[in-house]
Amino acid sequence: MEGEINNFILVWLTAVVSLCYCYQVGKIFPTVSKARLLAILPVSCLFLYLPLNLTSIHFGGTTSFFISWLCNFKIILFAFNKGPLSSNPPIPLSRFIPLACFPIRFKVQESHVNLTKKRDRSMLNYAIKVE
Repeated sequence: MEGEINNFILVWLTAVVSLCYCYQVGKIFPTVSKARLLAILPVSCLFLYLPLNLTSIHFGGTTSFFISWLCNFKIILFAFNKGPLSSNPPIPLSRFIPLACFPIRFKVQESHVNLTKKRDRSMLNYAIKVE
């Protein structure tokens, strides 16, 4: 079991390093291009191979889901400047990695203009305007 835990740590460490590489590729090639796709394609292939290093169904199954399936599709979408990893301005690395690996969404902070519009539409505001 000790070897399996070491493999698990190594697989996830490799995935995080690969995602850091993809983040930098996104900065180098900010627009959709063949070069961006070719730079991300080896990482996509690596994500298919990584879970095969785990023999335990508990570690291998969850890692296969998160890395081979979920993360792989998000990285491919990122190569085409689509999906949750692509935004303008770019999201920070501290959000890029968990957003790529896990099925989560970060709340988008509303701008001051949206908050002002919501405040103007409140029932109390309509009641004050009636008088």
